[in-house]
Amino acid sequence: MNIERISFHNNRQELKEALRKLVLSTEPRIFATAVFNDYASPERGRAAMKRLHAKIDLKLFGRYYYKTAPEKRTFFFAFPENINSNLHFHLLIRPPQNHTERLLNVAPPIWKKICPQGNLKLDLLSTEEDRQKVSFYSTKDSFIEKNFEHFIISSEFCS
Repeated sequence: MNIERISFHNNRQELKEALRKLVLSTEPRIFATAVFNDYASPERGRAAMKRLHAKIDLKLFGRYYYKTAPEKRTFFFAFPENINSNLHFHLLIRPPQNHTERLLNVAPPIWKKICPQGNLKLDLLSTEEDRQKVSFYSTKDSFIEKNFEHFIISSEFCS
């Protein structure tokens, strides 16, 4: 019997709540859904999220974007859903200061280049109630072990 597996599933409500609090502590201002509309493995999904992160920051900061301090760059949590069938990610994004509108404009065409058959839907989170709702929605399947194993924090791409 796998003790870690039992512990993981027994504490799933605590895990979801901890993830929600962590997400909300970053004060996300944009909610996005990135859809592939094609089979995508978790590895392909991770690579696409890494590329999306880099290309957005390239547009916002120019070709030396990687020299920008990580805390000043685009930051997001990406929660996978339907890993075995129709993989897509729900992202809670904290854009760099003074770049919210620009990010809303540049991200969809970037996603189209990364995933031509996919789409990226973005919504501005203007109230605390909006942030609460999307944090709950985004983490709803985070207790599923495979989803938890593949959720992404964009700062892992800033090294």
